Amino acid sequence: MPIITIVSPDVKSQLGLKRHKPWMAPGSFTEIGAMIPRNWKIETWDECVQGPVPDELIISSDLLALTFLTPSRYRAIDIADFAKNHGIQVIAGGRDIIGWCREDNGISQIHNFFPSMCATTLSPDLMAEILSDADKKRLRPYYELPADHKIEMVLPRRDLIVPNRYYAGYTLRSSEGCNMSCPWCTVGGRGYHFKNPAVLTDELKTVRGSFFLDTADSFAGNPAFIREEVLPLYKASRKLWGTEIAVTDALGLKNGSSLIEPMAKAGCRLLYFGLESVTRNLGTNKSSRATAQEAIKECRRVGIVTVGALIIDAFGDETVNEIEEMILWAQEWLDFAQFSLVAALPGCALRRKALRENRIINQGHENWEYYDGAHPTIMHHLSPELRRLMWHKAYTEFSQFGYVLKRGMRAQSLFCKIGVLLGGIRYAQEIPKYTQIDYTSL
Repeated sequence: MPIITIVSPDVKSQLGLKRHKPWMAPGSFTEIGAMIPRNWKIETWDECVQGPVPDELIISSDLLALTFLTPSRYRAIDIADFAKNHGIQVIAGGRDIIGWCREDNGISQIHNFFPSMCATTLSPDLMAEILSDADKKRLRPYYELPADHKIEMVLPRRDLIVPNRYYAGYTLRSSEGCNMSCPWCTVGGRGYHFKNPAVLTDELKTVRGSFFLDTADSFAGNPAFIREEVLPLYKASRKLWGTEIAVTDALGLKNGSSLIEPMAKAGCRLLYFGLESVTRNLGTNKSSRATAQEAIKECRRVGIVTVGALIIDAFGDETVNEIEEMILWAQEWLDFAQFSLVAALPGCALRRKALRENRIINQGHENWEYYDGAHPTIMHHLSPELRRLMWHKAYTEFSQFGYVLKRGMRAQSLFCKIGVLLGGIRYAQEIPKYTQIDYTSL
């Protein structure tokens, strides 16, 4: 029986370091695995929780599949080099590869490191084609789905992961894709596809815990599908859950009907909002400060914990005062915050614009590990060093115990209170412990 080993590489500089348990398992393991026929043996290895993939596991494989994000590119290259040196077939995919395939000369650059690639998401038919070629030792350099192909969302193979290695050990996806086209994103604008309700029903039966995350790229991109199909299934499961949703979709600003209370009644207890900014309006499809506050107020009323994603340097000319205003707003309104610096990821519109304007930091010699949201990647009115300090200040001030306690106490239910308190403590533990910094000098 041939063996396919699916590896999620770690960030090379962090490989083997002791870290806290990740929030979620790589969704690629369960979804790719579900497309592989039973006449192939499947091995999976997540370096973030299992450490470096063993050499003997790679050598015993007939096909090595690498799936990774941009910060893990150097480690993926090392693994691919080892496999190639031992005569093992290698194919690479994932968001970094998909993004690079949209860049000028990106495909040729990828082929410098990976002999074969998949430039799109997979389908069962495309997976069968790849495995057939691999079985004949004739992997083609390039695989992709046609642009008009309808994505088929399959029932994942949950047996390919160990759920207790992750905080949210149980995840599923009710949809794939996003109707928006944010400039820093490589997912949106490529179509929106949702899972067959019968498949979703079967998938819910495999969730053994009392809580799961729906990792849809944009949960309510099709509000009718959510109301008519998804929420009744989630309510019937009697489980608690969380997801990512746009503020405009949550409030029903396009159709005049909010989804927040119906979601809460169906068991939703956590919502992740991609706010990006509360000091300026990023576009017609994005929320304003007023609409974000309206959504958060409604979430508090019905007992939903809120997480907000904010970008410190999205516009290129933010001031220190403007960033501090964002931090203060987050402390007041959010239960949890994700502060990021712009990552000019391969394949996104923001990167193309920055390349045209010669604004990529270290252009031509980029450190791909810095494309993690924690390091500046585009030139800005503020220096990279100052923006990095402001990023750190945002996390340290948001995670002060007094604010954690305040947010925990205002949560509606005992479940949410405990979750916010414990989550807030873990949140603080994740922040890098820099030498004492006097932020008053900024």
